[in-house]
Amino acid sequence: MIKNYDDAINFIHGRHKWSKTNTFERITNLLQALGNPQDQLQYVHITGTNGKGSVARMTEQLLMEHGLKVGLFTSPFIMRFNERIQVDNVPISDEDLTRTMQQIEPILLEMDRSSEVGGVTEFETLTALMFVYFAQQSLDVVVLEVGIGGMWDTTNVIPNKLVAVITTIGLDHQKILGQTMTEIAQQKAGIIKHVNQPTVIGRLPKLVLPVINQKTHQLYQLGKFFKAEQIQQNRQGAWNFAWLDQSGRHFEDLTLPLLGMYQLDNAAVALEVSALTLQALGRSMQEKSIKSALNQVQWPARFEQISRSPEIILDGAHNLAGIQALVQTLRQKYRNESVIVIMGVLADKNYQQMLAELANEPWIKVIVVNFDAPNQRQAIDPHRVVNELAHQNISVGGDWQSVLDAELAKNIQAKIIISGSLYFVSEVRQVWVSTHSI
Repeated sequence: MIKNYDDAINFIHGRHKWSKTNTFERITNLLQALGNPQDQLQYVHITGTNGKGSVARMTEQLLMEHGLKVGLFTSPFIMRFNERIQVDNVPISDEDLTRTMQQIEPILLEMDRSSEVGGVTEFETLTALMFVYFAQQSLDVVVLEVGIGGMWDTTNVIPNKLVAVITTIGLDHQKILGQTMTEIAQQKAGIIKHVNQPTVIGRLPKLVLPVINQKTHQLYQLGKFFKAEQIQQNRQGAWNFAWLDQSGRHFEDLTLPLLGMYQLDNAAVALEVSALTLQALGRSMQEKSIKSALNQVQWPARFEQISRSPEIILDGAHNLAGIQALVQTLRQKYRNESVIVIMGVLADKNYQQMLAELANEPWIKVIVVNFDAPNQRQAIDPHRVVNELAHQNISVGGDWQSVLDAELAKNIQAKIIISGSLYFVSEVRQVWVSTHSI
C-alpha cells in the first residue's frame, strides 16, 4: 500500500518496463476506470528522434508567456523524477504525486488480478498519473512528449490535439520502430490522427516526406513554411535571430540562450507550434511575450555549460543523430581547438558509429567510460568497444569522475564535453550540482 512519496515512486518503478503490443487496451481500461481524465484536456503532441524535449520546453515557455496555464510531460528526468510532470514550469509536488498514485493504486492492483493482456506497464502508470493530475489543474493546454515512436505510444490515446509535431527522424529504437527511415517515419506519423490535423515538422529527410504528406493536408515545414534567419551568436554563446512564416508573422532580434546550434531549429519549430496553438485558442503571437519566453528558457543537459573555467559542457547526445548534431555544434564553436569528449553510451544504441563520428574529427579525443544504466538496460563495455574500434582518438577510461579529474589535473586548455546517454549525463549533473554551482 502506498503511504508516502517513496512508496509511490517505488510502486511506479516496480511495474514491468515494456510490453510491445499494437493495442491501447491496458491504458484505455485504466483510464476508463479513472473517469477518462485525458478527455478533459487539449494537447500539443510532440514526437521526434531528437529535439522533442527541447521543443516541448520552449513551447511550454512561449505559451506561458502568452498567459496560458500549461502542463508539460517529458522524459526522462535529469535531476528528479517529478520533473516529468510540470504545470507552468513547476514539477508536481511530492504530496500531489503521492495522493494521485494512492487513487490509481487499487485500480492497478485489480487490473493485475483480472487483466487478460498483462499488467499495466511503468510508462502506462506514469501516463495515467499525468492525465489524472493535469485534469485537476484547470489547464489551457498540455504539451505532451511522446515516449517512443508515436503510433502505439501510450500518449497517443489522447483525443484533442491542437497541433501534432515531428521534430526530427533518424535511426533509433529500430528493434521497436523499424529498420528503415520510412518505417520509423510511419510510426512517428501515427500521432497525426486525421488529414486536417495541423502538423509542424522540423528538418526531416526528404525520403520520409511522402509518409507525412499522406497523413495531413495541413503541413507546416521548417525551411519551407517557416524559418529562422539573420542568425548570429554573441560572446556568451546565445543566438540572435529573426523568425518568420508564410502566414505573415515576422519577429526580429530574438535571443535564445541555449548554446547548441541545433537549438535554432528547435526554437523555429517551437515558435510555429506556439503560433498555431494560440491561433486555435483564439489568440495571437505577441513580440514582447516571445522575447521574454526565449530569454528565459532553460533545458538542462542539452549543450549546457556547467563550468566556464575550465569549460565543461553536458550534452545528452544519446543516438547517432544526436551525435551528428553535437559534432556540427563542436565544429561551429571549437573547430581546431582541443576537445575531449567523455562518453557513456547504452549498449542498444548504434555506439560504434556514434563514437567514430566524434573520433574522425582529428581535434576531438574520445574517452569511453562505464556507468550504471537504470531500468534493466545495459551500458557498453568500454574495453571491448575500444578494442573493436581500434581508433587512435578513442581510449578507455575508468569512472567518469576519475577521468574528469585526471583531465582537469593536466591543466590544459581543452574543452571538455560530457555526452552520451541522458541517464549518464543525468548522473553527472546530479553529482556536479551537489558539489558545484552552475
